[in-house]
Amino acid sequence: MGNIRIGMGQTTYRDLSQVDIGSLFHPDFKRERIARLSDFLSAAAGKIRLLIELKYYGEDNLLAGETFELIRRAGMEKEVQIMSLELKAVRQIQRLAPQIAAGYVFAAGLGNLARLDVGFLAVPTGQATSKLMRKAHEKSLLVYAWTVNDVDGILDLMEIGIDGLITDDPALAFKAIKDIRRLSPMERLVLRFRHLWD
Repeated sequence: MGNIRIGMGQTTYRDLSQVDIGSLFHPDFKRERIARLSDFLSAAAGKIRLLIELKYYGEDNLLAGETFELIRRAGMEKEVQIMSLELKAVRQIQRLAPQIAAGYVFAAGLGNLARLDVGFLAVPTGQATSKLMRKAHEKSLLVYAWTVNDVDGILDLMEIGIDGLITDDPALAFKAIKDIRRLSPMERLVLRFRHLWD
């Protein structure tokens, strides 16, 4: 990373844009730099929907508002969803932009789903169960699972009726979902018992 010192909350984008983030992966990516949210919004507009996670490191009361302002300027209010581990941030987005689906990310037990009043839940794959799906769907809540990066995990989640997948490998997930949907009902039924043969 050269001589740049990165301190939390003290580094400007101008400094960060000098950091080479690609060389570690392959020499062909030597000139790759950190992209901004506005870059992602511009690249995605009219092509794909984005799921944006607000991550807080200490107090940052401006994050939700500034994020929404970038989305509004890009005219992408209907092409994004926003989620956060901080329920306070979810509430802030709901107030600022009720037209944007706001979801709650959780890593521990949820308690009463009816009290959450969010657009969707993002849960760790291990907590995405048939029981949770049933309870969530009774409350008209969508459930996304994070982070699933293998075909077997994708298949397990599709079998319980997951509404969305969060993955580090979108190409793999897209292909797996497409292949699984092509299977006949009998082939999918046989696959449900695959763990018995492991």
